Amino acid sequence: MAATPQESSFGRGAIVRVKLFQFLTYEAVEFRPGPRLNVVMGPNGTGKSSIVMAIAVGLGAAPRQLGRADTLSEFILTGRDVAVTELELLDDEATGRTRTIERRITRSQRGTSKWKIDGKSATEPQVKELVEKDLKIQIGNLCTFLPQEKVGEFSAFDDIGLLRETEKALGGQDLVDKHEALIKAEKAASEGARRIRTAAEELEDCEKRLKELEPEQARLERRQRHVEKARLCEQRLAWVKFEEKRELALAAKEAKKTAVEKVKEADEEAQPLREERDRAERARQQAKQKYDAKQRQTADAFAHLERDKKDLERRLEDLESEKDSSKNAEQRAAKAKAHAEKLRKAADTAQRALEALGTVDVIGLKRRVNALKPALVEAQTASRRAQDAAQDARDALTPLQRDLKAAKQQLQKVSTVKLRQQTFERAHGRAGSEAVRLRQWLDQNSGRFRKPVLGPVALETDVEDDGARCALEHAVGSWIWTSFVCQSKTDYDALYDFINNNSGFKTINLQNAETLKGKGKCFYDAAKLSQMRKLGVRDTLDSFVEAPPAIMEVLYGHHMIHNVVLGDSSMESNIQRLEPLLTGPQGYLALSATQEGPNPKVQIISRFQAYVSRYGNKDTTTATSRKQYSSQKLPALDDGNTDDKTRLEQDVKKAERALDAATKTAERLEKEADVKQCAADDEAKRVQVAGKDLAAFNKATRNKDACEEKAQRAEAKAQREESEKDKLKASQTRKLEQRLEAVTKVFGACAAGCKDLHACTEKVAYVMVERDAAKDASARAVEALQDKEQETQQLQDAAKKAIAAFDVLKGEARALKEAAEEIAPYDDNDLHAKLQELPEDSASVEAILDAERKEASRIHEDRGLQKRVEELQKKRDALKEKVDGMQGADDARTAELNKLRGPWEKTLRDALSSLKTKFGDYMETLGARGDVELVEQPTFARWGLAIKVAFRDACDLRQLDARVQSGGERSVSTIMFLMALQAHLPSPFRVVDEINQGMDEVNERIVFRRVVLNSTGPGAPQYWLITPKLLQGLYDMEHPDVRVLVVYNGAHNIKRPRDWDLDAFLGAKRRLVGAN
Repeated sequence: MAATPQESSFGRGAIVRVKLFQFLTYEAVEFRPGPRLNVVMGPNGTGKSSIVMAIAVGLGAAPRQLGRADTLSEFILTGRDVAVTELELLDDEATGRTRTIERRITRSQRGTSKWKIDGKSATEPQVKELVEKDLKIQIGNLCTFLPQEKVGEFSAFDDIGLLRETEKALGGQDLVDKHEALIKAEKAASEGARRIRTAAEELEDCEKRLKELEPEQARLERRQRHVEKARLCEQRLAWVKFEEKRELALAAKEAKKTAVEKVKEADEEAQPLREERDRAERARQQAKQKYDAKQRQTADAFAHLERDKKDLERRLEDLESEKDSSKNAEQRAAKAKAHAEKLRKAADTAQRALEALGTVDVIGLKRRVNALKPALVEAQTASRRAQDAAQDARDALTPLQRDLKAAKQQLQKVSTVKLRQQTFERAHGRAGSEAVRLRQWLDQNSGRFRKPVLGPVALETDVEDDGARCALEHAVGSWIWTSFVCQSKTDYDALYDFINNNSGFKTINLQNAETLKGKGKCFYDAAKLSQMRKLGVRDTLDSFVEAPPAIMEVLYGHHMIHNVVLGDSSMESNIQRLEPLLTGPQGYLALSATQEGPNPKVQIISRFQAYVSRYGNKDTTTATSRKQYSSQKLPALDDGNTDDKTRLEQDVKKAERALDAATKTAERLEKEADVKQCAADDEAKRVQVAGKDLAAFNKATRNKDACEEKAQRAEAKAQREESEKDKLKASQTRKLEQRLEAVTKVFGACAAGCKDLHACTEKVAYVMVERDAAKDASARAVEALQDKEQETQQLQDAAKKAIAAFDVLKGEARALKEAAEEIAPYDDNDLHAKLQELPEDSASVEAILDAERKEASRIHEDRGLQKRVEELQKKRDALKEKVDGMQGADDARTAELNKLRGPWEKTLRDALSSLKTKFGDYMETLGARGDVELVEQPTFARWGLAIKVAFRDACDLRQLDARVQSGGERSVSTIMFLMALQAHLPSPFRVVDEINQGMDEVNERIVFRRVVLNSTGPGAPQYWLITPKLLQGLYDMEHPDVRVLVVYNGAHNIKRPRDWDLDAFLGAKRRLVGAN
């Protein structure tokens, strides 16, 4: 890219142009800084620090590195989804060629970004390589880039951290890497020496333990001789026990043979008894089969007889049924005849009743009734009209009742919503009027929003008493009362667009409380508040406030009312005792409210407030004030207008009078309707009396005709039943004869069946006797055989025991032989020669064995002694070899450590020497003294750097410390050290944000002069100084290398910045100075 004429004196890597779009507070901005000192100034909140953030973010800094945000999305302008930073840097001083780096940030959970270099897509590593390696820009170095949020962090470094930052400035990352390598080498050498000491101690311990084990080895040898003698006894005892067991096994073998022979003889004697048992069993089976056959014949005869009996019973039931059917027909005929006679008598009675009425003039009666009906209709019509009039009067009461209710409601509301709105408008002027109009618009368009929009805040908030109300107005900014609170981001954006597009709502503030976070951290718990109440504190300010949760969220977030305490008049006298309880990590705010005079709205508000310095947590500044205050911004619920109340009360009385008159009219009409209804009832009775004779004649006629019809139907039915009875009687006579013949036949079959059953029963009794005799014979044969087999079984059991005893003894003998062979093989002649020297009986051998074992047991057996000795000897040899090798490695590490230390320490001390001189010179311009000392410690990891200053001649140099120097002294000392350090750090540009915080006017002038001297003239790097203001009379500004960039960004600054011609102002000032 071609360079502009103004860029000719820029250094390589300097910022030539900055362009921002929707970044933090900027909608869109583009400007060109100067090549040397750029002073960016403007009121607080206009976006000066936003420029610092844009430079850092645009060159690849992480959000957490800046200490201002956690995610990239937080850098996007509120209500927007994309932010863009574009930085143009000089790449070649000779040709003026520049490089442009663009970063586009898109809103997401953590924010995503895309990079471009010179308009082409690039990756973040490529951007960092260009920035850090090619252009030598160190964004992470506080000496190069010191944002507002990091100023306090630099001053808070300890000796070790200060040395690390100084190394970065003096020698770059290379010097820091050398220090880290030296720390690692020292740590490795220390670890090697520790390992050598450990190995030598282990070797000494190993040799000592071997010496201690020599007596134990001698005792172990004596015990071994007794153990070997006991072993020979065990071997001899095994063979002796085998011989004894073998003799017992031979005797058991003979006993087994005798028992087997006895079993064989008993089995031969039981054979004839088995044959006798089989013959008796066959005879029993034959007799049982014959008995079962006869039993089946008897069962068949019995079943045949049962079937004949059931058939007889069924036929007898049919005979009885035929008899009952005949009787039923006769009963139905008699019943129908009796019913017909009864109805005939009723018909005759109805005829006589009709005749008793005599001759009736039916036509005359009808004419009389018709003559009375018009009067009845007229009376009924008059009654209905009176009732309708009464109902209309009652219906007329409803709107009057509604009017009365509405008037009462208006009277009730006149002390709340409407009059509060009127009081609110008077208190807040134009902002109040706009807020009320917006509230009315929101009520009419509530359907356009997802959740209710609350506001204005003053009308949504109620305070417990006048003292708390005055204190709340005193503690909270007045802008909050005319604000509106949205409960979703969608509603916020929609209402924001409506307000921006409508010129009638320019003073409206919007807040978003989509997520209710609650109070957050509270400084005062229940125990602390209990102590504070004893000293005049009533409670925290939020406990006196009632408002919707979203409103409370805004009050918590913006004004922290849950950490503001409210007291009474006694709190003022106890404030010194309260201060330890009040002070929190961010200071405190305490208010007391006391009524002044008879008016409760006028209160004396005392304010006690402590501030904590932003450059350290231990410096606090306390401020107090006391003044009379009257509640104005926050209207109470009982605020009202007397004229409106009077008018509404008159409306209520008027509505009550109208309702009373209408009620009386309705009651009068209801009484008239009752009179008309009575007249109609009288006419109806006269018509009823006139029609009574006609109705009686008509009723008698209808009754006579109905009774005659019923009698005729009943007589016809009686005739039909009589005819059916005669026909059924002839038919049933034939059926009864047939059923009697069938019953007689079944009786004969049953008699024959009983005879057959009797004959079968006699045969079964004879066969049963034969079966029982065969069964008894079989039982006697079985019993005799069982006795013989029991005797045989006893002999078999005895034989089995003999066999088992032999097998056991045989197995035991075999096992003893195998055991003896195992511990003393038979073919080992030398061993057996030794064994022959021992006794031949087991008792003697066991006695010798016990004696040897006792001798061996008197000596403690250490089974692992020999193994431990061997292991210790092996370990001793290995440790000797290890110590020799480790000693050589330790010598090499020590040499390497010395090799690393020399260059690093020389470079550091040479650079510090120059740094000390510059820092001393800079401090001398302040009328103070300064020095920088290297703090040496036993390890290189703990080496540090100490800044020492003295602001008074009588004082010695003291290390920079919050307990020694004031906040302003520490701030100016830190700045002078940074400027002295920056002279050693090659960097294309440097950025410092609001370094003049906490300085007095004299020091601020000196610091500014030093900044100008260090950042102007040939060869000076580009410098960015961010400040909210400049002192008057800074003549160092009159330098061609100083460029002032004034920020007019923000809603409350100049509406049309182009009308603010700063060059014209400066020209006029210069002409005025020249004229004077």
